[in-house]
Amino acid sequence: LHTAPGIIDEVAISRYRDILKMIKDRKMKVMLTLFHFTVPRWIEDQGGWKNDETINHFLFFSQRVMKEYSSDVDFWITFNEPQIFATMAYTAGVFPPGEKSSF
Repeated sequence: LHTAPGIIDEVAISRYRDILKMIKDRKMKVMLTLFHFTVPRWIEDQGGWKNDETINHFLFFSQRVMKEYSSDVDFWITFNEPQIFATMAYTAGVFPPGEKSSF
């Protein structure tokens, strides 16, 4: 969806809109998670969550997603299980970027 700094994949925006409409047409509620353990490669190449600029990229992405889908989303989740992501990515080294720490 967010393919490079400031660039959004409009085809993905449209596809997700179609998916949300299908869910709503079936009278289901939508719970949308903005971050679910993965970041685009270009963000990881710039240092991932350790780079302060990632916050601005995530804000840009989040604002666009909320603007596009606010009428179809019932519940918003900013980060899925942040403690799991932090542990698995920066302590255990299981998730990208695969850093291991013993602090």
